[in-house]
Amino acid sequence: MRSMHGIRSGHLECSSAVRRAPAAPKETLEEEEQGENWNLIVIVNGYNAQSGSTTELLAANLCEASYGAEKKSLIVVLESNIGSGSVEPVEAQGLRGAKEINRLVQQNRQHGRIFSGYSLVGHSLGGLVARVIAVHVDLTPRVFVSLFTPHAGVGTFVAKRVMPPLLSITGIDKGAVKETLEQVSNKSVLVRLAQGEYLKAFTSFEKRVLYGSPADWLVDFGSAILTQINELQPSASGMEIDDEYPLLHIRSFKQPPSACDDDTVDWSIYRPEKHSQKDMTPAESWELTRHLATQLGSSFALPRGSKCSVSADYCASGLECRRELCQAKLLRTEDCAGDSREVCEYLIVAINDILERFTVIVTSSGGGGHLVAAKNLQETLLEQADVDFEDLESVLNSQGHVLTAEAKAQAEAAIQHVRGGKPPLEMLDLMESECTTVFGVALGDWMSEQWNRRQRAGDIAGLKQLVAQQPWTQSIFGQSCRTYMTAVCDGMNSHGLPVTRLYTTQPLLLQSLLDACSSKVQVDLFMTDLPTTEAVHFFQPLKRLEAKLSSVWRRKFYLHSLPPPAGGRQELARLSGVPQGQIYLEQFMPVNRAFTKPTALPQPGEMFALKFKAQLPLEEDFLRQLGNPLLLQPQDEVILVMLGSQPTASAVEGYARASLSLPKLESAKRYVLLACGKPRVEAYAKLYADMVRLAKESEGTTTVLVPFTGQDAKEMLGRADITITRSGGMTAGELLALRTRKEDQKQMLLHVESVADKRATKILAKHLQKSEKQDALEAAFEESALEGMVPWEAGNARYLMKAVGAKVVIPKIFVAVLRNSSALPFTVDWTTLLRRRGFGLDEIAFATAPPSGCEAAVCTREFDDLPLPETVAKGNSSCLSALRYFNGPSLTSIHLHADAVANRRGRLKNGHMCNGASFMVRKRPERVGAFFFNIDSAAQAVTSSCGGRIMNCGDFVVPHIF
Repeated sequence: MRSMHGIRSGHLECSSAVRRAPAAPKETLEEEEQGENWNLIVIVNGYNAQSGSTTELLAANLCEASYGAEKKSLIVVLESNIGSGSVEPVEAQGLRGAKEINRLVQQNRQHGRIFSGYSLVGHSLGGLVARVIAVHVDLTPRVFVSLFTPHAGVGTFVAKRVMPPLLSITGIDKGAVKETLEQVSNKSVLVRLAQGEYLKAFTSFEKRVLYGSPADWLVDFGSAILTQINELQPSASGMEIDDEYPLLHIRSFKQPPSACDDDTVDWSIYRPEKHSQKDMTPAESWELTRHLATQLGSSFALPRGSKCSVSADYCASGLECRRELCQAKLLRTEDCAGDSREVCEYLIVAINDILERFTVIVTSSGGGGHLVAAKNLQETLLEQADVDFEDLESVLNSQGHVLTAEAKAQAEAAIQHVRGGKPPLEMLDLMESECTTVFGVALGDWMSEQWNRRQRAGDIAGLKQLVAQQPWTQSIFGQSCRTYMTAVCDGMNSHGLPVTRLYTTQPLLLQSLLDACSSKVQVDLFMTDLPTTEAVHFFQPLKRLEAKLSSVWRRKFYLHSLPPPAGGRQELARLSGVPQGQIYLEQFMPVNRAFTKPTALPQPGEMFALKFKAQLPLEEDFLRQLGNPLLLQPQDEVILVMLGSQPTASAVEGYARASLSLPKLESAKRYVLLACGKPRVEAYAKLYADMVRLAKESEGTTTVLVPFTGQDAKEMLGRADITITRSGGMTAGELLALRTRKEDQKQMLLHVESVADKRATKILAKHLQKSEKQDALEAAFEESALEGMVPWEAGNARYLMKAVGAKVVIPKIFVAVLRNSSALPFTVDWTTLLRRRGFGLDEIAFATAPPSGCEAAVCTREFDDLPLPETVAKGNSSCLSALRYFNGPSLTSIHLHADAVANRRGRLKNGHMCNGASFMVRKRPERVGAFFFNIDSAAQAVTSSCGGRIMNCGDFVVPHIF
């Protein structure tokens, strides 16, 4: 497998067995990262080293150059002697470095990687630190390497006369330089390193390689290689000139026995007039790396994708230097042997096709879902690539005789390097690329933040506004994205290969993507929301390209989606404008493969040890007290609250508090897992701290709150008995995939943002106009809840409600929903409802603030109440006239909502029924109003004509009609 390096927890690490990710320390290791007989190569920084120093460059180059090593190696740059830690006394640095190495060895052992030996590579002062480290590491020593290390001190003018006073003025040095320049032998660290346990540890290495240069301006040549030879003369004992390193003029020799008791010491000397690899030209740097790699046991073979402009010979067998990068060497028809020409040509096409294959996945970091889908798709494609390689190797084994022996060997080597090297697959985030750059100004990150900020705030109106502006994206960025993607498709990428297949998980700038790549490149769009009529953000960009999709791009573009609620491909073609023949109906969305495998994730009701990853000191302390992993018993109930990558903090807290009021469980615990977002976001770090505080306050109950920071939660989602999530596209896809498991009947609740009570009440009034009370309540519940979503998430919610019985929820009705009690996700605005139901202003004022003295006319209002019907007059025309006069004039539809106008037909707007009795209500008019309307006279007319009595209640006159 190809070596890889990267930064993780401050370490720069490289693993020669990993092709997709940096090496340990990690929570888990891939199968190829585990096993015994690993070699640990530790690179030690020099004086005053900073992050990105020469040692990190050396590690990156050495990692790539170690590709051909037979033994698996982990290359690590120590972090314990970076910055201020690199200017302290040598022995102090060495002790810290040894502790760091021993800790790393122990961590790897716990995760299944066992080291059989180790090598040390020290740059400058780091060579002395490495000699101290060797005393305290309990592993078999292999190779010791020092680069320009002052083993016998420094004697140059710069080192002895210039640097000390400068360092004294700046205050940088904390003891390292002072003790290196010490002339009193019993105080010198150099003397101590040359005797006792230090000498024993140094000579215990199987091989010691020391690099030095007579032209080094800082470290004396003799000090660097521990010799009294001052010039590199070919006549020197054992001196050999290596013609393979013409730039550095590397010459090597072994110390004769008279000079050293151990003749295994290999002194490798080179002549650049620099003190570090970072100061060299790329060609010199690679030449040094090549030499060093061979000393550490590697065959030095650059993998596919490595720069080979220095020398084409650096590419591994089966590769050639093309476009200044090591690429797979392709077969030609001349490589056929024998008479099976047709079979041979078919085999060559198959081999070259997989060797030249290069895939790009385009995505967008705005929102999180597109990016997650792209990563999942990447894993799926990598797994499929492994299958394709196995099939090809099988065919090559059975049909390889049709090729010449040399061509078959070349093909086998090329396949091995392509399969084991950097995957021929690249992910491209539009928001972090030149696609979203205008006149040199990058706007992608700003655009992503606009979306994420509104999502964090639950700003539905703002999100809808951004979607409405989506058509402008192609107009603004279309040309720059087309230019950039044309270069990418033509080979201007990290692999130097033309794109052969392009996938995208979002529809932005789709026209530019289709225009950029040649007609031979297939473009596949994976839908990351459910296919509903509300998914306008996804379908509208396609609709605008409808004409070209069915003509110019007919054999180039394909849409992948779950089946719509009804209508299949035909319905998808109607919604998207994509011809049915270019639509693939998938069983699953591009979710993590674990969701699609029946036994990959725990089921509700299973015993399971749930492991959390602490990302904050507070989280580490909390998990230590809780127990990590958390052992879940079969009878334990698990509620997962996970509101997406940008959760609304108030909603998370609301569910946490509501869960504490759930009924107590007998002989079991209820664990409420609270996803608190990414800890580097200040608002989410505060949310986590608040939830930890609430969890501690609720200790002693059977409900245990378990907040956690942003991390992989698929195992939690699998084990949960109740899930509270948003109805975002990828979450919806995961829930649908989980429901395909036979035993998984978890209750799925979909969180919505609260809608304004007035708006929700209008929705209720609308449904009361059309349906009976219970049906209207259910319809209003759903519509008002979904009103608190962006349209496509509302569509996802309806899909889930129909497919898996999901229910919508907000914190204040959470408990009621779990108890299957009817509850509205809003507080009814009675003023709005009564007005929509046709009641007059006086009646509304009386109902919402009933005065004292009229208790007989006051009763609980029902949602479906309507104004008093005129039939209360029982055909008495004088009674009806009196009632209408007292009721007041009716307004036209210009002034009233249509519902109110309809409900007032044949009804008295200022009248109501209460416990079977009929009442009229008017508020006593003031000043001028009293001159035009004598309310007492009007009320007397009602009781005289209809029968009844008059009640005076504060400002209200209320005739009670018998």
